[in-house]
Amino acid sequence: MEERREDRKFNPRELRDNTVAVARWNRKQFEVPDLIGFADYEASSATVAGDLQAYPVAADESGLLLPFPYPKSSSSLRWLSVAGPEELIVLRTAAGHVVRSTDPLLSPRVHSNRLDRRYRCWHFRDYKKAWSRFITCGLSLLDGRRYSAMYRTDIESYYPSVELERLQSLLQGYGCLVPAAVLILKVLRKWQLRDGLRGLPIGPEVSAVLGNFLLHPVDRSFEANGYEYLRWSDDILTFGRTIESCQDSMVVLDEGLSNLRLARSVKKTLPFDNVYDARRNLQDHWLTSLTDLLHREEDVAREALHLAYDSKIRGQPEVEGYFFRWVVRTLKNRRDPYGCLSLARNPPLMNVDPQVSGQYLAEAGLKNTHVVDVMMDRLSHPAEDRFDGLDLHLLNAMRRRRFGRAEAKEFRTIATDSARRWPVRVYGWAAYARTTERYPELMEAARAETIPQLRRGMIANLKGRSPRPFLDHARAKFPESRYMVQWVQAA
Repeated sequence: MEERREDRKFNPRELRDNTVAVARWNRKQFEVPDLIGFADYEASSATVAGDLQAYPVAADESGLLLPFPYPKSSSSLRWLSVAGPEELIVLRTAAGHVVRSTDPLLSPRVHSNRLDRRYRCWHFRDYKKAWSRFITCGLSLLDGRRYSAMYRTDIESYYPSVELERLQSLLQGYGCLVPAAVLILKVLRKWQLRDGLRGLPIGPEVSAVLGNFLLHPVDRSFEANGYEYLRWSDDILTFGRTIESCQDSMVVLDEGLSNLRLARSVKKTLPFDNVYDARRNLQDHWLTSLTDLLHREEDVAREALHLAYDSKIRGQPEVEGYFFRWVVRTLKNRRDPYGCLSLARNPPLMNVDPQVSGQYLAEAGLKNTHVVDVMMDRLSHPAEDRFDGLDLHLLNAMRRRRFGRAEAKEFRTIATDSARRWPVRVYGWAAYARTTERYPELMEAARAETIPQLRRGMIANLKGRSPRPFLDHARAKFPESRYMVQWVQAA
């Protein structure tokens, strides 16, 4: 009962710690980033914590959830869920209570989203190290001469397919339906009924906690039937002496998923009937050899990197995402503009990972007028779901420096286009303000803006540029921007 009383009103220190964690998480990895990474909330974390203490009682008033299209591959989309900072903070705080009860129940064969207990404010274990251990464990099983075959599969449309009733029943059955979990389910149901959310939202960390635990019955089925397996979220590996024994494990998996009203992705189910093909699937030998070459003399490393880009990435939008990210990030870290122009000319290729593409062009491409021209050509096209994420990250890149009148005109067109989603418009205003420095115009537009999230993003561009009368007006009229006004004023 003590935990129930505590969960009705979250501890202020807990909320404050999670406010900081949400801000840092957004700056580090969120695919639809906040313009300043919620720096305003982080700077006012103590005040935010006080304001949010009563949230569990007012969960029915949760903010709107925006579905945002983002490429899953060069030819398919997934719908990210863009939530407000208050909801992200409260849900992350609640998730900390839930993961402390669910994580100890998970099998050591589950490597994804595991709790790192070294921190006062909860964290998952380091992603790169955990993924590396997942792959290493798979390779060790194949190298141990006990297993010669492997199946790799995942779940069809996993997060959107999750039924909250099944999730609630599972949490209750394992004694994990703590009041914080009830609060999370209440917010998710509100988003489903009001905003059209399907299943779990893609993006917020709370979904990783719930999605990881929902497959616990599948883990138990594998173990009860004596199958060797490894799991990373819904990415599942099963091992056997023969391909037939691995195929039998798919029967167990299908039965377990059926009980959860989920289905295996037949398209992504890959059988490997020998150790060599299975190892090749888990470990990319191109990247292994390329990593070794990068530690040699500079000329050799540069030539190897350029060869990898030319042979595996240039003009090939179907390239594997992990390889694209590794090569393009390495070019970015070296500030090597070698691939900038060819990449910028090919929007489907940039769409393999819009965030990484935008970061690379921002770091190594903006000094090249030809690169800028083709980026602007992409941005001049009408809004299209397929390229919304790319347009956002290209604008995020272009707000790094000033451009000319033609670019400013296009930035303003994007910023004021009501047919575009508000996150893209936020970055349109940011690029326009950086190029023109027309801050009085920006203030007038913010006064007239009716979308609270867009208005908050517009005000963020006024740091060090806004007179007190406007800030007083914003504080009085725009409550959603109260922390932003404090952040701007502190400059």
